[in-house]
Amino acid sequence: VWNYAHSLSHGDIAIEQGGEVCHLTDCIGVFAETCRPGVVALARVYNGTVAEMESLKGDLAHGDYEFPADVTPETVPFNADHLAVPRIGKRRIQLYCGAERPVPFLFLGAIHRSDFECVGGYDVTIDCNNDGDLARRLWEQGVRFQFCGRAVAFHLKHPKT
Repeated sequence: VWNYAHSLSHGDIAIEQGGEVCHLTDCIGVFAETCRPGVVALARVYNGTVAEMESLKGDLAHGDYEFPADVTPETVPFNADHLAVPRIGKRRIQLYCGAERPVPFLFLGAIHRSDFECVGGYDVTIDCNNDGDLARRLWEQGVRFQFCGRAVAFHLKHPKT
């Protein structure tokens, strides 16, 4: 499905987003500034309940959220078992990907057409962790991942499917 969607796109930058992900800031503008050949732009994606998302939205609206710096790791951990639960005000919220957990999964991110085509898109023979495989192949071609601190999104927690 992702390969088909990419084949229908017309621009140089494609934005990928999981169905359970909500933008909490202007992620598209940040991606337009950041994504270029050789750089995949990724949002800072939290994970949790609707109540946690609403609480985070309130923090953002009231200026009570400290945006982290953008991070381009020299090495990227492809181990999604590592957990990060950063403090936001008086509470902690699980982070799917961002500076503290730089796992290059496209929960919400932007990739340049030339990079996607360079590695042949997603490997359709893989049943799961397709984005991890794509990230690994991109990394091997010299593509790097920019974890954008100002692009904040939220993944709604759900049972495994």
